Amino acid sequence: MKAHQVALRRGKLVTTIDKAQLVDQLITYRNVS
Repeated sequence: MKAHQVALRRGKLVTTIDKAQLVDQLITYRNVS
């Protein structure tokens, strides 16, 4: 059960990082254009 919860937390963390990178790319794209 604990291992499953840790996996879920890691999944959420990765998703958050991916979203942050997406936002950074959008901001960079807007600044360039």
